[in-house]
Amino acid sequence: MSPLAAVLPVTMLDHDDRVEVPEGLKATFSEPEHPVLGGTPPEWPILLVVGEAGADVR
Repeated sequence: MSPLAAVLPVTMLDHDDRVEVPEGLKATFSEPEHPVLGGTPPEWPILLVVGEAGADVR
């Protein structure tokens, strides 16, 4: 498990959680100005791999 698991607000899996999306996936954000995005540009390149995670209810 990643050492970041304790601080991230998600439930991380204990195995390789990569999900391949060969057709590409366009990232969209409901709050593009949210601090967690760290000022990244609002338009991202098409993603081919994403990580699977679930919301953490602490």
